[in-house]
Amino acid sequence: MNSYKANTRRFNSGSRSVAGLIIPYCSNEPRSEDLSRYAESGIYIGRTDKFADPVFLNLHGAVNPHIFVAGISGSGKSFMMKNLMLRMSNIAGYSIVILDFTGEYRRFTEYSFCTTMGSGAKVKAMLDANKLLYADLSCMPAENLKVKAAERFLGDLIDVMRKFKADSEFRLFIFLDEAWKIIKKKELLETFIREGRKYGVGLIMGSQILDDIDRKVSENIGTIFVFRMQNADSLEKLSKDYSLTNDVIARIQELGVGSCLQLQLLKSEERTCFFIRKVGGVEFADILKICIGAGMYIEVEENEFYEFLDSLEISKEKIAEIKAEIEKSAEVDLEKVIMKLLNVCFDRKKILNGLRQMGLKDSDIADAFSNAVSTLYNT
Repeated sequence: MNSYKANTRRFNSGSRSVAGLIIPYCSNEPRSEDLSRYAESGIYIGRTDKFADPVFLNLHGAVNPHIFVAGISGSGKSFMMKNLMLRMSNIAGYSIVILDFTGEYRRFTEYSFCTTMGSGAKVKAMLDANKLLYADLSCMPAENLKVKAAERFLGDLIDVMRKFKADSEFRLFIFLDEAWKIIKKKELLETFIREGRKYGVGLIMGSQILDDIDRKVSENIGTIFVFRMQNADSLEKLSKDYSLTNDVIARIQELGVGSCLQLQLLKSEERTCFFIRKVGGVEFADILKICIGAGMYIEVEENEFYEFLDSLEISKEKIAEIKAEIEKSAEVDLEKVIMKLLNVCFDRKKILNGLRQMGLKDSDIADAFSNAVSTLYNT
């Protein structure tokens, strides 16, 4: 397991200080009474890891309404985004804008548009009329066109935002998954981060990795949810920028599907840091346990594993054979699967990349490959 030294640099005066020393943050669940204080005004997220206390997102107590959701594919990041969308729109009554690069959020919306995004005036009129505005970019034929459309639309939203009355009342939240896609236009994100609170506008971003996000953006976000993460650069960034202890960083690498760390910087300059057992409000996909040796498992979405098999372009008969074995126990032995795949797929790079994308660590993949090759050679 990778571990990183917790950096002792002060983060927005949010770190605790004793006798001039900056103390790294460890996971420390808030008191039950503090969490329940926001039951009426907050947004339900899930339950705490240790005592199963209900967690309500306290946007009014945070330094700003901006939220960042990070985690590898299949960790629960998208489910958190959907949970926030549904509750902010249907329960809290905020206006919602969704920029969707893949079409993943289409069924959560009622209104959709794509190439004819129009001017800022048109965007404002649609927001006033519908409360929910969905920009489906997935129908565009090329990635660069999606990015240009998203940048143009965010520019229009900035014009709309600056016409709002400047007060502290939250009115609009913009959901931007795969935020790294527009990182070259980071000034757009910085504008929302700097000015959003004044106009009651929050930016909610999702990304698989943290190190692609500019520091001016990531350091000035009030609330961060971190799901399972294996990327070394992202873990290093978490350790340095948020002064997290080694134990917290290690725990992030082992989180199950739907579990996450919540970091929040409050107006009082205090900061909360604790784990959430499972995000509530949205049903999770079927989970597959992958044994990586010695009784150790990681969890991935079953559909994601089957998509990995399909990507290898092996015979349907062989895929059906592997699926049949999995369905007997809802778990799979990594070494045995690699052995089967090596017999029918000669592209080891595809196998390696697919396993990485599901969140398996290189060290576990290497051990399984080594044992599988050794077994095949000896037999």
